[in-house]
Amino acid sequence: MPIPVEVTPQQMSFWKLVENNPEWVGALATILFGAVTAVIIAVQVVVMRAQTRVMHFQANIMNRQRRDAERLMKAQNVLIRWQHEHEWLQLRNRDRLELIDIVRELWASIGALTGDGREVDKQLMVDTRERAERLRQRMSTLDVASYSSPIDEWFYALSQYTERVTEILAASGENSDEHAARWPRGIPTTATVEELRRTETLFNVAMIVTELESSIRVDYLDFKRKWDKLFPD
Repeated sequence: MPIPVEVTPQQMSFWKLVENNPEWVGALATILFGAVTAVIIAVQVVVMRAQTRVMHFQANIMNRQRRDAERLMKAQNVLIRWQHEHEWLQLRNRDRLELIDIVRELWASIGALTGDGREVDKQLMVDTRERAERLRQRMSTLDVASYSSPIDEWFYALSQYTERVTEILAASGENSDEHAARWPRGIPTTATVEELRRTETLFNVAMIVTELESSIRVDYLDFKRKWDKLFPD
């Protein structure tokens, strides 16, 4: 009869040990599963934190981009508004310069009239009528609201002057038969010339021209001051 041999745990194989101790398998499996689960959760936490940081970073970038876009839009709107203001300034000053030229020409033709029946007054009167009509038409097309500021005090005086000169020329009638019966046809009478000159003195045409030139300078300098303040070098 064979003698039984005692086997020690050290002499057992791992799988044999597992087979003989099934409760250890459950414990080991539970420990392993818990460790793997803990690792997975830890990795997920790290990933979520990283994602949160990325989302915060992206949100900050989007906020900066939005603020930059708003600032850019605001700057563009301001620039467009000032471009329109500049165009409006150029239009007003172009009107003023045109008025200065017409008033000076009318002033010169009236000043050249002799008023003593000379033949030279015939062409001078034609020029005076043509320039007075140009001035009347130009004044009638101006936007009154655009010239209502304190720097445009010339507007009312020039309107009154234009109206009065038009009335004098309408009453002159130098080409009528009645006029030709007592004065050379086409030549204004002394009374007409004197009335034209009194009108120039009454409304101070020289001052009107000076105020027109001054309004151009003041408007330009005011715009330049605002522009330099808004867009400094």
